[in-house]
Amino acid sequence: MVPAKSKGYAAFTRSERLPRSSLILRILKNGKKITRDCIAVYFAKRAVAEEDIHWARFAIVVRKKSCKSAVGRNRLKRLAREMFRLHKQQLPPLLDIVAVVQGPCQKVSNSDFRLFMGRALKWLASSDEKGYHISYKNI
Repeated sequence: MVPAKSKGYAAFTRSERLPRSSLILRILKNGKKITRDCIAVYFAKRAVAEEDIHWARFAIVVRKKSCKSAVGRNRLKRLAREMFRLHKQQLPPLLDIVAVVQGPCQKVSNSDFRLFMGRALKWLASSDEKGYHISYKNI
């Protein structure tokens, strides 16, 4: 089963979200991490397809401490979802990804945020299946 596409473009559908906070906490605790400035991308491979979902899933966490204004938090969430939407076709199946914005991020520009998220997702797409052993120091 492939996620539904609406109006001919790659949308961010409900089935591509991480549905429960328990899954997000499991990835934050047990997953691997790519970090840069005030953004951390955690990821973990699922062993089994849950609920017949065979594609990558995504969640974004923006703490109120990190970004005081709701407008700023929503901007970062929107940018992160957009980058996932653009790269989801290249991501390996059964991969769960959580992007966490931490630290003061009011002054992070859209282009810097897109650049890091794009590089992190491209790195995940090109990683080997057995353990993501490619060096990510230059991300």
